Amino acid sequence: MSASALPSSTEFQGITTVDDVLQVLHVADPLWQAFTAQGGDPGQAALPRAVVIQGCVQGTLPTGEMMSAVQATHVGLVWRTCRKVVHLWAGLPEGDFVDMDPWANEPADNLKEPQQATPPQTWSRREYPRWPMWWIKQMTLSCC
Repeated sequence: MSASALPSSTEFQGITTVDDVLQVLHVADPLWQAFTAQGGDPGQAALPRAVVIQGCVQGTLPTGEMMSAVQATHVGLVWRTCRKVVHLWAGLPEGDFVDMDPWANEPADNLKEPQQATPPQTWSRREYPRWPMWWIKQMTLSCC
């Protein structure tokens, strides 16, 4: 893995599902199940940062223990990796990806995502990026 802790560009090439991300990052099933029991699993990249934090804070492992800081960081890395995978699937340049750390020193009770410095780009119907139907189904059904 690179210095940023995210998988390398070559590791991203084989990722098509959340399960692939979990395998690349060596996330244990009980840890992931503890998170999804609280935060849900609608598609990791689509979850707001606050939901990731709350899912980790409230997640209970099968042993009855709460997640440790290391385990919560591991779940946060899954979220960050999924965000980058979706960015690359969209055909956007890797250099344009903005990596957000869910554990950055911001108030955990802030439920708003970071504000964009520039106004959002508007798309006409013809310019709007077309997502392949298999990708949309994959994102909604298999949670990545």
